[in-house]
Amino acid sequence: MISTRLTLSVVALLAASALSACGAETTAAEADHAGHSSTETAVPSASATPSPADTRPTGNVIRIEVMGGELSPPAHLERVGLGESVTLAVTSDVADEVHLHGYDAHVDLVAGQEGVLTFTADIPGRFEAELEGAGALLVEIEVK
Repeated sequence: MISTRLTLSVVALLAASALSACGAETTAAEADHAGHSSTETAVPSASATPSPADTRPTGNVIRIEVMGGELSPPAHLERVGLGESVTLAVTSDVADEVHLHGYDAHVDLVAGQEGVLTFTADIPGRFEAELEGAGALLVEIEVK
């Protein structure tokens, strides 16, 4: 009984130490984006690719269009459930990059083509998606 408790305590301590180290790496990776809010604790799964014409976004789809520097719809808060698949589908009239802070996911945008960034919302908190080059907030995503 005592050796089982000791073993569980050691395993819990090692797991907490490993998770703490992962959080430090993520924070360092995001250091160049100071001033952007997020409550990240781990690097989740995410994929980001320009969308070919025959590929359709899946899951909870958030569509954003940027024309002449104007967002449609305007920057806003989107709420999604923990564990949901979320797709940001962004079309812009200029080339740029969409960056989802906290998830450290990126997709390059080709002018006039839809760029798709799909991720699993597996970290609770609020995360900004922005046009990196323009420094423009596209949407804030709250994961609960």
